[in-house]
Amino acid sequence: TAVLSPVDPASFGKGMDAIVVFARKPLVEMKDGTLVFNASESPLAQGSNASELLRSVPMVALDADGNPTVKGRSPVVLVDDKPVDMGGRQLQDFLESMPGGMIDRIEVVTSPTSQYAGEPGGVINIVTKKGGVGLGGRVGVYAGSRGEAGLNGSLSYRRQGFNMQLHAGAGYTTVMGEGRSDRENRFADSTNHLLTSQSYVNTSLRPNFRWNMEKRLDARNTVGLTVQLNRNSYHNRSSIDYANLNRFGEKYRRSVRDIDNGGERPGATFHLNYTLRGSRKGEQLRVIANHTRSGAYSLRDFRQSFYDGEMRPSMSDSAQEQHEDDRGRSLQLQATYDRPLREERTFLSVSASHQLNRSHVVLEGFDKDPSTEQLTDVPRLSNEFRFRQTVDAVRASVRQRLGERIWLTAGSGLEHTSIHFDLVRDDKQAGNGYLNWLPFANLSRSWGEGRTLTLIYRRTIRRPGIRELNPALEYNDPYNV
Repeated sequence: TAVLSPVDPASFGKGMDAIVVFARKPLVEMKDGTLVFNASESPLAQGSNASELLRSVPMVALDADGNPTVKGRSPVVLVDDKPVDMGGRQLQDFLESMPGGMIDRIEVVTSPTSQYAGEPGGVINIVTKKGGVGLGGRVGVYAGSRGEAGLNGSLSYRRQGFNMQLHAGAGYTTVMGEGRSDRENRFADSTNHLLTSQSYVNTSLRPNFRWNMEKRLDARNTVGLTVQLNRNSYHNRSSIDYANLNRFGEKYRRSVRDIDNGGERPGATFHLNYTLRGSRKGEQLRVIANHTRSGAYSLRDFRQSFYDGEMRPSMSDSAQEQHEDDRGRSLQLQATYDRPLREERTFLSVSASHQLNRSHVVLEGFDKDPSTEQLTDVPRLSNEFRFRQTVDAVRASVRQRLGERIWLTAGSGLEHTSIHFDLVRDDKQAGNGYLNWLPFANLSRSWGEGRTLTLIYRRTIRRPGIRELNPALEYNDPYNV
């Protein structure tokens, strides 16, 4: 809104009050097929965090772990166009540590350009406020009735051509629960029941740290560096009581299974990016280098005691242990070039990338003597291998305006994947390589009042994770495999 008062021409040069023009953005708007949630216009922003704001964004939902999904699929989460390489509770902790007051807008890109065209869940980009020149910060403490507590803080500094942001915090969770089940087994001549009762206590401590710096060298060149560290230390304990009942409802056999599971999951990511802006509006070259190191270390202890219906020992206890040591690192190099061919009508985007993933996995299964605690290796439940995977890809797309509010985006990616296994225990080598053609297209039509209809076609590939490549036999429930 603007209020303009008549001005005497003779007053020019003698001093006059400034005229302030103020306009409010809509809370939700569509821009070229991207849904934009202007968080700075939301009354919830000042007293909330990024996780709570995401609940207000159309098409975005949070799963049971607090991770965002777009139309039921997991998207790539970016902060100021830089990836956040976290998942599970660690991603939830990071989103909860980001104050809502520092977020300018949240962009939901369901039909991304060539850089993220292969992602089935699209992209969520959280854009922070650039703010004024100076130093600012915020510290938050929270606690909940579900055994949750945490401390987080943020610090930002900005001056001409330089921007720095720091987020750090830690979350602690204690979850307790219990459950019961009744399983009925019917045979030709008899019927029995298996009654199960369970109680558990799970605890975890999850520190996280993220530092981001961006420096504008001149009007065309910008460099940025992001360092991200996170860790999850957990300890889970459970006790399960199994009771067999005959057809008269009498307990004739019982067993108690105690499970102790503890471990750590550390991670570190280093992200370097360079942007060169061209002479044309919208033309730019972006180069990204990303290095990630991760680990998973766990020790699981299983012990089962056997009794008769009167809880008298009926046979020797059974005990097992599993040791797991997974170490991984990845390197990704990517270059993306965007260029408008016809201003306001045709845009070209091409990208090329190289990704290298390495893992060293050691899984050891043991039978344990309950009285002496002596371990005996079980070869069929143990494994060790080194895994290497490279993915080389080129992608190209064209975005064309067909009408006043009609856009067509079409393109394709070509990926070559090479995998290699070094099976240490078996002293064998195995490998494979394959090509994938991944076309994509979307047609978008928008009307007034924020209404948009988009038709999307996308072919994607989901490669197996390291836990799918190295499945482990679970000892949690002896009655199910």
